[in-house]
Amino acid sequence: MSKKKVLITGGSGLLALNIAIYKKDDWEIFLVLNTKKVSIDRVVTVKLNLDSLGDVDEMVESIRPDYIIHTAGLTSVELCEKHRSNARISNVITTRNIAKVAGKYDIKLFHISTDHFTRSCMPNSSEEDIDIPLNYYAQTKLEAEFEVNRYSPDAVVLRTNFFGWGPSYRQSFSDFIIKSLRGTEKVHLFSDVFYNPILIDDLADIIGSLFESSFTGVLNAVGDDRVSKFEFGKMVASQFDLDESYLVPVLITDQKDMVKRPKDMSLSNNKLKEVLGEKSYSIESSLKKLFTQEFDGRDKQVNNAVVHEDPALIYYGKQSIDDDDFDAIMAGLNRSFLTQGPKIKEFEDKIAKYVGAKFAVAVSNLTAGLHIACLAAGLKKGDSLITSPISFVASSNCALYCGAKPNFADIDPRTLNIDAEEVRKRCKELGNVKVIIPVHFSGSPCDMKELAAVADEYGAVIIEDAAHALGAKYKTGEMVGSCEHSLMTGFSFHPVKSITMGEGGVITTNEEEIYKQLYRLRSHGIIKGNDPLFIDEEATTDGLPNPWYYEMQQLGFNYRITDLQCCLGISQLKKLDRFIARRVEIAQTYDLAFKHLKNVKVAQKGTRALSAHHLYNIRVDFKKLGISKNELFELFKKEGISLHVFYIPIPMQPYYRDKLKTDISDYPNALKYYREAVTLPLYPDMTDKDINNVINAVKTIIK
Repeated sequence: MSKKKVLITGGSGLLALNIAIYKKDDWEIFLVLNTKKVSIDRVVTVKLNLDSLGDVDEMVESIRPDYIIHTAGLTSVELCEKHRSNARISNVITTRNIAKVAGKYDIKLFHISTDHFTRSCMPNSSEEDIDIPLNYYAQTKLEAEFEVNRYSPDAVVLRTNFFGWGPSYRQSFSDFIIKSLRGTEKVHLFSDVFYNPILIDDLADIIGSLFESSFTGVLNAVGDDRVSKFEFGKMVASQFDLDESYLVPVLITDQKDMVKRPKDMSLSNNKLKEVLGEKSYSIESSLKKLFTQEFDGRDKQVNNAVVHEDPALIYYGKQSIDDDDFDAIMAGLNRSFLTQGPKIKEFEDKIAKYVGAKFAVAVSNLTAGLHIACLAAGLKKGDSLITSPISFVASSNCALYCGAKPNFADIDPRTLNIDAEEVRKRCKELGNVKVIIPVHFSGSPCDMKELAAVADEYGAVIIEDAAHALGAKYKTGEMVGSCEHSLMTGFSFHPVKSITMGEGGVITTNEEEIYKQLYRLRSHGIIKGNDPLFIDEEATTDGLPNPWYYEMQQLGFNYRITDLQCCLGISQLKKLDRFIARRVEIAQTYDLAFKHLKNVKVAQKGTRALSAHHLYNIRVDFKKLGISKNELFELFKKEGISLHVFYIPIPMQPYYRDKLKTDISDYPNALKYYREAVTLPLYPDMTDKDINNVINAVKTIIK
């Protein structure tokens, strides 16, 4: 007889690992993993993100299991309360996806739920006796049950509270008690919190028995005995011959800062025994099994099943998203407008107010923003634009989009920003410079007064590329984006920038006519009554405007942003000052740590108080160091750190070099910087441990 195919989610968790080890001879098991690696003889592992319905569907269709046991979820009550968006995704969204796919392919689903929404006032609650959840963990688990019932009505929901041997990173309650008592540590256990614990092996046997049962619905899969946490601790100590004098009874009612929990989570397993027949699930017999399992090496099997893997890389940049952002997006989904609605104007007004500009126009991304900014400035075929060679290609591509010619002026080796004197020389050489785009590289502001003087001298206008610089200030004290020294300023909201909207950008200006042009160009060049209309007989009826009427008066583009993105942007903007403060703190920590290092120079150190610190760049003398840049990157990767380089000079790009005949040797400061440049990780969510890891790697590798 062929083995039943069983797919188990949450493959690196305490429950899934134990079931897989216990049942691998009886079932053909497929363990679903997300990040960790697991290796169990005769068990197949599958890497998958359960929050993608399409990926889940594809995986289940390819395996076609007979049964699915869904154990995955975020079970820490504290973490669920603190990170509600993660809790909802882990406990509700993933369950919905599993339930949908199980229902689609008619696969029996066993969903592992919790005992956290029982009625606190009564012991041994039945399956029908549930109360309003006291915490967000319980709320998400109850919602998950609703999803199972909705999409997989033939499923079995198992409310339970289990124990067994867990991996080092995921101890069970019994692990915690045993290890603490063996280490002669005091263990504080609640004497007023009651539950019915069950051994994982018994739970696995229950699930196996239900494979052949026609039962559907909710079952309390728990032990026979209702005990307090303290009483359970005493029983563990007795079975394992440990000193119970280290057990200290405490009351949950005395815990002031703890997330609320039910005091009595005990469940009746009468219905379970009606379905499967009378069987003992006593704590005494379960602890004897647990004791025997240790001698048989189950604890080591569980620990050894999780394969050591390299730590997650610390990347150069990363977005900072929290529950406020999640809630803002969810609220946006419930609004009448997903795009072209009021949230766009609200975001634009808040950005304009923050930087001190009169107007702001939000766009799909800053590349689009720079394009229409150049058009609004009148850049056309035959004109020239000057920008920095050390930037992303969008800073110069915007000239090409308008039919104009992009040109470059070398950087100041101290600031890494475009050198005003080099701009003056280029303006004199070219003679037809219409637009200058200074780039506030890494968030460090350019000297805008000097650049404005050059622009005035040669009749050019300035459009600031402040993709890196939201939150930065000029030397003169104004916020970058106030357009005090320019016609327009553009910001980016790519995930690693000061704030994120997924993608997106904004152009600020103080000129109303420029604002109107940007507004039109963003949306197909269409006028909807906000400016004079050309065909009056179509636009009005009896002198009143026709509400449906619009006119395309010039060639524009679909560069619109969505209300959903702006909901996120509004939420992110509230935290911008905190983000910048953390970036400054990290940069200053790096500065101090690298102060006396040989072969390393810290870049842009002189603008710490002004910069938005999008990037932290160092300059490495690779010749003296005796290794290549690629070798350095590999050495850091082995330490769990992902370096980057910003930027490959634009004149070196094949399109510019071959088609536009640019020569990087014309910009020696930019080339020298690029050859030495290394970008270290810097983002607000970096932990102190992350920062120390980077510092230690730099000190160890770059000696």
